[in-house]
Amino acid sequence: MAKIKIVSKIIRKGFPTNDKNYKEAHAEADRVEKKKNPREYREMKKLDKKLPQGELMGTHTKSGKVTESKKVPKRDRKGVYTHEIEENKASKRLEKDHRKKR
Repeated sequence: MAKIKIVSKIIRKGFPTNDKNYKEAHAEADRVEKKKNPREYREMKKLDKKLPQGELMGTHTKSGKVTESKKVPKRDRKGVYTHEIEENKASKRLEKDHRKKR
């Protein structure tokens, strides 16, 4: 597991949400997460709906470092970590594919 930084609040701005591949990478991470552990996926979706508009459970950097919100219960942080890592992998792969198409 990579190093995880815990912060009190994550606002939806900057990387990765402004990345052109974000929506596609996020959808791919959701599919992987749902396939690996459907129960955990459902719990993450419920928790996501409880957060205020514009706040995130977690983010990742291009280098793969993960930041998680304190609002995520400790028992659910593994799911957020899994999602962010899968999203990071998908984002890198999509970026590589877009470069090949040029």
